[in-house]
Amino acid sequence: MLRLLTCCILLITAPTIPVAAAHTPIIKTVTVKVLTDQQCFIDGYKVNFWELGTELHKRIWRTFMGNDKMPDNVLVVYEGDVNDETKAATLKSVKEAQQRTLTMYALFKYKKKYEDLADNKKEKIKKLFPILFQQDFAGVSQ
Repeated sequence: MLRLLTCCILLITAPTIPVAAAHTPIIKTVTVKVLTDQQCFIDGYKVNFWELGTELHKRIWRTFMGNDKMPDNVLVVYEGDVNDETKAATLKSVKEAQQRTLTMYALFKYKKKYEDLADNKKEKIKKLFPILFQQDFAGVSQ
């Protein structure tokens, strides 16, 4: 009797579970916030400014290893009066993280460096993971 009651409850509540939501792609943005005193945050977690590239690479790679997807893009936000040298170092770190992740993915998937891949494989990677080729990080000052 208890089984019958449990089955009835599950059948009644099953249509209320949003099936379409499971198939909706989630757009994920990794936000890098840089403060005036060279404090950095990646999605709210404080990281050492000089290890920004390494930490960003780890974040992207862990996301890929967890669900075979990478975030869609990186957003760099400068809070306060951040000097030009810090901005340049931030962008250099982000680009290094992109390059490191791209190399690691190519070695993981194809056992070759990205530069040694055929053009069709390069295009496939560009289509699947636009974060690795992003050039504009929308550096916004607040």
